[in-house]
Amino acid sequence: MNEEASRRLLTALLAEDSESEWLEFKANNLSPEVMGERISALSNMAALSNRAYAYLVYGISDDKKVVGTTFDLIKDKVGNEMLKPHLEALVDPKLSILPIPVAIEGKRVVILRIPSAKWIPTSFRGEPYCRVGSATKLLSSRPDILSELMKSLETSKRELHIVKQGLSADEVFSALDVTAYYDLFGIYLPKKEEMLRKFAEERFLIHEDDGSFSITLLGAVCFAKRLSDFPALSKRIVRFVTYSTPNRIDGEDERFFEKGYALSFVEILDAIIHHYRKEKFEGAMRVRLDPYGEITLREALANMMIHGDLFARGSGPLIEAFPNRLEFSNPGALRFDVDRIIDVSPDATNELLADFMHRLGIGDERGSGFDKMLLESERRYAPSPLVENKPNGVSLTLFPPTPYGEERGIDIERDIYCHCCLRYLSGEAMTNASLRERYGLGEDKTVEISKRIRALVDKGRIKIVEGSSRKKMEYIPYWA
Repeated sequence: MNEEASRRLLTALLAEDSESEWLEFKANNLSPEVMGERISALSNMAALSNRAYAYLVYGISDDKKVVGTTFDLIKDKVGNEMLKPHLEALVDPKLSILPIPVAIEGKRVVILRIPSAKWIPTSFRGEPYCRVGSATKLLSSRPDILSELMKSLETSKRELHIVKQGLSADEVFSALDVTAYYDLFGIYLPKKEEMLRKFAEERFLIHEDDGSFSITLLGAVCFAKRLSDFPALSKRIVRFVTYSTPNRIDGEDERFFEKGYALSFVEILDAIIHHYRKEKFEGAMRVRLDPYGEITLREALANMMIHGDLFARGSGPLIEAFPNRLEFSNPGALRFDVDRIIDVSPDATNELLADFMHRLGIGDERGSGFDKMLLESERRYAPSPLVENKPNGVSLTLFPPTPYGEERGIDIERDIYCHCCLRYLSGEAMTNASLRERYGLGEDKTVEISKRIRALVDKGRIKIVEGSSRKKMEYIPYWA
């Protein structure tokens, strides 16, 4: 989350009338024990309040005055152990707690963003907690709250549907690449008889019931050795099609990636990179040419895997490589207007999958993935990524570096709008000079760029900043 977005979040939290079941302000640090109980309580109450996150804000007094804090979730310790992994090890199910530092009034504030409970109540040291007013209590002491929370959780997460059940340990090993879980998280590989027990501690991947095992949709979509072994996921196999011309008539090759997404991510990424990679010699040096940066490809691939409708019928996730563009498609629909994809808060269709892939280092839970793609396209002088809501799903198209004079008018309009949004989210306004810099153009293009900008103002896509001078006109997005 960038600095401007962090400040907007803090402003929104301070604008709340008071603390609530999902929001707490603290002037001073809490003991790790009390902090764990608060995390459990806030997570559970966020779920009951139908919110994606709860917040514990350090450096703000009860009367919402900024007092600052030295608290640091990443660097602070409990004895010889780092605080963050200490807390996360005692919280069940596992949560990805995000610390968001904010500088305000010359003081440091830290917002802990706590994911809401999913499927079962969040517990600390085996006990789930809740909040009643400003008090933290054992959830078991409030059966009324417990009942409402369980009703809410039971209907919340589709990724927890069981796709195979009544399995033996050997059948689980046959269906899932369990050892890959330990490799991906860098965890020491235990003996085989302990492997499933530790794997089952994730709770969202497999369940152990009376000596047999069940596999959730999330466990299968991440770690299946063959997605086709699961009827519910046979359409979720990633397909990679290459073409020799810009149209879909001249198909060259088609590959299917049968493994679960956590297993196949790097393999698919490498396939895309090597399809486009070319080499040339500059003197005695061999130089690699990659039209699409790895950062952009990682974000686009993760977005396709994480945000597709896991229950959609028909076509599944598809990557199409053309000489002049690269398209990623997945079934489902955006949950917001395409124009707002740059600044909206994270709102994943599959929250558990998004959270788990983020913990693996795949995808950006903070919602800045599209921003990274835009920044990379500007750095490479490439047209901005194109996102489209189509009848059969959502598509994201990437383009290689293209000189300004060779871009289509519709791509230039999108570039200008996206550049304006990026500048605004960085706390700056777009100017003629900043847009020329985006294209690598000199002052001789000032008049032409002004005409381009005016066309978007006339269409209502961007607007002039009030009070900006005629010599240095400034622009912001229409929604700002």
